[in-house]
Amino acid sequence: MFSNKLRGLYFIVGESQFLSHDFNNILSKSLDLGLNLLQYRFDSEDFFIEHEEKILNAIDKVKSYESINIVNNFYTLLDRFSFDGIHLGQSDIPLDLVKYISNDKIIGVSCYNNFNLAKDAVRYEIDYVSFGAYMQSLTKQNAKKMNKKELKKVSNFSLLPKTIIGGINLSNIDDCELKNFEMIAASKGIMECNDLDKLFMLAKK
Repeated sequence: MFSNKLRGLYFIVGESQFLSHDFNNILSKSLDLGLNLLQYRFDSEDFFIEHEEKILNAIDKVKSYESINIVNNFYTLLDRFSFDGIHLGQSDIPLDLVKYISNDKIIGVSCYNNFNLAKDAVRYEIDYVSFGAYMQSLTKQNAKKMNKKELKKVSNFSLLPKTIIGGINLSNIDDCELKNFEMIAASKGIMECNDLDKLFMLAKK
């Protein structure tokens, strides 16, 4: 259903960004420019409950563009908020149990710099994989930057749609190393961008 949407810029929003006065305008502009995926990366279930109305409004806006709403980690909230899918880290839930979450939801997993984890994802019928970090990032400061050998290896992974994450913004989104990735994930790279038109244009090349 959503396989043709697993491409382009992948917007990841954290709590402070979601609550910023700029978020709604940036989301609307991004959707107008072709944003296909929005991930809600919040730290606690309490945040979802406290800001339920605002979150549901964002979800409805994304759905109105036939784009995808992804929740990070909290699979217990999939149905309550009608998310289209979930993104999981390797420590969130064993991959052999992921299939029991839901048959009709998109499931993505973080594979960091590990090619073998991505191959495991194929075996467990995951929908997409994420690799990183491309660059050091203020959003996830403990994420290890991939070296050139690791980056080259994971960029050649072709069994599932893949996204690259970590410090990607207008200054580096056109790097040739990113061309083999179906999706490019960004957080501050979108929220703090002074030329979203150019950012989305370069992401499509």
